[in-house]
Amino acid sequence: MAANSGLTGLSRKHGVKVGAGSVLSVEEVALAVGQKIGHSSIKSTACMNRAVLLFLAKVEQVNMLVETGITVGGQFVQVTPLTQPDYPVQCAAVHQ
Repeated sequence: MAANSGLTGLSRKHGVKVGAGSVLSVEEVALAVGQKIGHSSIKSTACMNRAVLLFLAKVEQVNMLVETGITVGGQFVQVTPLTQPDYPVQCAAVHQ
């Protein structure tokens, strides 16, 4: 349990997705993000569906990365927040 104590209080607002559909490794992305916001601010990483997911210490850091992106191997890579849906959301009004 003590190993997970740093993850308490994290939500999707603390998460970003990097390199969807690319062949970037978790290590490459984590190093690039760490250089931009500080390595100790990365709380958790994972690879899912050919994208790298990272959970960061502060929501402000997420916002900054989304605005600026990162550079991996000399190429710009877009960063998207986990709170943004990957699919279109349709809203329908129900009238009675």
